[in-house]
Amino acid sequence: MAARLIITSGVGGHFTEPVCDERQTLTPSAFSTIAPHLESMRALDPLILDTGGLLAPNAVSMYAARRAPTAYAQLITELGYHALTFGEGELSADRQALLGTLQALRDRGVPSIASNLRCDPAVPSAAALCDVLVDATDGVPMVTRGSDRIAVLTFLDEAAITRVTPDLAVGLRLTPIARAMPPAVRAARERGATLVVAVVDDAYGAEAAARILSLARGLPESERPDLLIAANAGAELLFARPAGFQPAVAAAPPAGGARVDIRRNVEAATFDILVRPLTPTPAPARAVTRFISGFGETYCSAWGNDLPGGELSDDITGTQLLDLGAAIIRQQSDAEVAIVNQGLLDSTWVPSRPRMLRASDVHVAIQYDEPLVRADVPGAWLLDVARRSARRAELVTLGLTIEGAGTTDESILVNGRTVLSRGSYRVVTLRFLANGGDGLLPPLPAHHTWEPVEGPSATLREGMLAYLQQPAADDPRERMHDPAEDAEWTFRVDGDVNFGGSSVQNRAAYEDSQLLRENTATFGVQLDAAANAQSPRYAWDNSVNLQYLLTRTANNEGGYVEGNDQIRYRSGLRWRGLRTNNDAWLVPEPFVEAYLETEFSQPAARAFHHMLLRTTVGAQFTLRPLLSVRLNGGVEVQLLDPQRQALPGAGFVVNLEPWTLFETARQRVTGSFQADWFVSDLGGANRRTLRGTLDLAVALDYRFALAMTLQLYGVRAGSDPFAFASNVVAAARVGWLGRTVR
Repeated sequence: MAARLIITSGVGGHFTEPVCDERQTLTPSAFSTIAPHLESMRALDPLILDTGGLLAPNAVSMYAARRAPTAYAQLITELGYHALTFGEGELSADRQALLGTLQALRDRGVPSIASNLRCDPAVPSAAALCDVLVDATDGVPMVTRGSDRIAVLTFLDEAAITRVTPDLAVGLRLTPIARAMPPAVRAARERGATLVVAVVDDAYGAEAAARILSLARGLPESERPDLLIAANAGAELLFARPAGFQPAVAAAPPAGGARVDIRRNVEAATFDILVRPLTPTPAPARAVTRFISGFGETYCSAWGNDLPGGELSDDITGTQLLDLGAAIIRQQSDAEVAIVNQGLLDSTWVPSRPRMLRASDVHVAIQYDEPLVRADVPGAWLLDVARRSARRAELVTLGLTIEGAGTTDESILVNGRTVLSRGSYRVVTLRFLANGGDGLLPPLPAHHTWEPVEGPSATLREGMLAYLQQPAADDPRERMHDPAEDAEWTFRVDGDVNFGGSSVQNRAAYEDSQLLRENTATFGVQLDAAANAQSPRYAWDNSVNLQYLLTRTANNEGGYVEGNDQIRYRSGLRWRGLRTNNDAWLVPEPFVEAYLETEFSQPAARAFHHMLLRTTVGAQFTLRPLLSVRLNGGVEVQLLDPQRQALPGAGFVVNLEPWTLFETARQRVTGSFQADWFVSDLGGANRRTLRGTLDLAVALDYRFALAMTLQLYGVRAGSDPFAFASNVVAAARVGWLGRTVR
């Protein structure tokens, strides 16, 4: 036997769980029934090693690290640990509290190792950290077991430095693992190591398993360790051998441990390795029970108190608590969407007291103090996030919902309202996610940046505690403000410019068809503007459309002919109260609307300037979030006609808001449509009028697009023949969209 190792993983400070009632202070955690193996196997003189995260900030351990680091270090020493991996959990923990614990452990002969970490001595906070670690400048830590000298190396993913707050990262540098490991293994061999063990903390689950096997294959044969340990691959991997057989790869189950027996195979000049998971025992480790008796009262007197604003009207689950936390930080940061991940939540959490939240509950349930960041993001980015959330259940997007993902019926809403791809939305999330952690969020587009949330609510845990410390009698879930209750105002302006023509110079009188054409010139403009408000109770829609087109040919004797001349304004107020509890398509929205249509110049064939006013009342039926049908009735009148009459009428409007027909990584094609059919002078001439618009646009970016617009107008009165006019233009479009929630 060359060596025996016991490795633990994913403990995260969970040695105890708080109860804080009249009977108990703390209870042993699930890991405390694994920990007895660390005590019972001491006679075999194993090397007991944690693979990272042992000192991560669980509620009880966090308090112990801050208030009693000596007692906390004594617990870890009594459990039997010989060395700890300085992993990402420790890197993101409260630095000041961590330093006290690391120093107390080092004083007891339990080093924390970070073999690829270097600290800038000119940065006091960084230098203080490396003073209590075995870092890249301290050489190779060695331990003797029998006739073997065992070297222990640990490596942290270099990208971890980007996933912590700037104040924790300043002055620290992580050498890439593939570059740091070979020289460290060489140095260990040169110091006489007969067994080299390397711990790698660089991913989770299946990704961690795949990455460590890839690393094992890629290392030079002479610079490979004998055993590679994947810190966080235990859910997918217990033991493996790469194609080259060496090094062996092992991992411990999450929040558990594994026994690794290493035998020297003299004939094959290698090691035979057996890895077995540790099974729970009936009783917890004695070191844990001693810690509870000595520290439980201290903890409960500080963090076992009921929160003044934490009284609940009903039971709460862990998922509901995470949603409450997301709602709190959304409100505190004045955001519309809060994005967190399920990994933030301790999935085993249950309230310590029925229908009451305590400070301890927040500290236990929320596992990490990851700083918050916020940004104003484009709607197109939110669309991407919503589709990712449909594929990744661990992504929690409070305020952003998706239905029918990837289908023709896909619906993506922010607080009950359709996401506008060109709109701007404020989002708050964790810095870990904003920096690409777990690959859950896409990067922000150019010219958009995440800004840290400052003040007393800079983390989810701090934000929840600050909110729940405010006295209140009602359930905090019920008193949270819901942005869906506010009115959303959107303002849009799109300007189209189209021009074209032909120029011919044919003095030699050639008869080519291309030269036998008239000189023509066409110039047109179109302006669309809208100002709309929408709340759960009402909606107010306002739109203006101006069109003007001039055409000139050689036959016009140098003048221009109007090709299109329209000014249209529409304003409607809708009552949405009937759809508050039932948004089925057959539930109507009563409305009143005014429609005004006029022109820039009066044609010579008409004795008055066209100015039509139509007022209607009716009901709108929303078939899809972007598709609606209106049934209406009212009167219309030519305001400037000397013989004007108010003519009763009825009709319908079919309206399709800009709908994404298809999109690529760089372009998006949208289509919109409106058909307005109205029959006026009912019982008389029955004048039937159709106004139709079809618009197709290819967005080049948020402000520019290429567009094609079809305008159709048709009319028939009595038994007269149907008359119609159409106009088609292709144009370059520049647009602006703004939105606000009040």
